[in-house]
Amino acid sequence: MGSDVDTDPEADADVPTDRSQDTPDGSRERPTDPASFVWSTDLSATETEADAEPESEPEPESEAALSPTRYLLAGEAITERIDVGRGWVVATTHRVLVYDPAAAGTRFTSIDRPNVVGVGTTGGGNATVLGYVSRAVVYAVLLLGSGLVARSFGLRSLFSVSSGAAETPGVGGLLSFLSLAGTLLGLFVDALILGGVVAGLVAVALAVWYLRGRQPTLVVERAGDDDVTIRLPSAAAGQRAVGRLERELADELAVS
Repeated sequence: MGSDVDTDPEADADVPTDRSQDTPDGSRERPTDPASFVWSTDLSATETEADAEPESEPEPESEAALSPTRYLLAGEAITERIDVGRGWVVATTHRVLVYDPAAAGTRFTSIDRPNVVGVGTTGGGNATVLGYVSRAVVYAVLLLGSGLVARSFGLRSLFSVSSGAAETPGVGGLLSFLSLAGTLLGLFVDALILGGVVAGLVAVALAVWYLRGRQPTLVVERAGDDDVTIRLPSAAAGQRAVGRLERELADELAVS
């Protein structure tokens, strides 16, 4: 005899299945959803990412990495480049660019090629110090020479008073004045000699400073303005740089 109850598979599928289990005390324990677990490896990775320091920002481009290409004008191209330490001298189709990060004044100079009238090298050195040396030498010669000449002529003896004149009545004040004048003149002569010696020592010290500061320097002469200089590592490097620039700027230098 058949059953009157029809079973609907779809209806049974919609009914949630109770997976609870009876515990010894009669309560119902529901199983834990596996998706709710957080594995220890995931926790470790999360903590590591949280504790990680932020990435440092990239360092700005150093002066040594400056490229002359960034200073080119539209349609301009580099035809010759000479690296000098951290700087460079570049000849382009239109200009000559000089970059010296160690320069005391302007570090970057642009010169139109027609304004370049010469290229050469010098021994370098501070021209201001050289000027001080020449002045100190002049002062030393004048002061020391004047003092020695005055002493050789015996100018102080002109104010000396004989013992007989000192016993003459009524001339005591004059004799005191002459004695004081002679003493002051002697001190003045000594001061001239001492000043000449000091000026000579200063000249020697400045000359040593100037000679120690001399360094081969590349000089780019430009029309109507001051020359542009950049220090070189050696005299040989200066000769090679001059040769390359003269070949590159042959047309411009031929006109000057």
